[in-house]
Amino acid sequence: MRVNSAYVVRDVFGKMILIPYKKTEIGNHPIYLNDTGRVVIQMLEGATSETELCRKVAQAYNLQPESDENGQIEDFVANLVHMNVVVQD
Repeated sequence: MRVNSAYVVRDVFGKMILIPYKKTEIGNHPIYLNDTGRVVIQMLEGATSETELCRKVAQAYNLQPESDENGQIEDFVANLVHMNVVVQD
């Protein structure tokens, strides 16, 4: 998986930002990510599916599969894919 090529990933003063270089389906405004969003983007490399990406992030945070936090990560990743911010290779 990877960030859609319509976005440029930048680390600005310790904050990760996804900056669209052209208008996308969700607009042309930058997306500011929190620390969890940063981890998700950093773990995209090598992940072949949403499920694998969620598993890697959950392991990074030592989350149990049935925890509420794990469910929130799954929802966040699903939203990134649905908005076409994150795409399959």
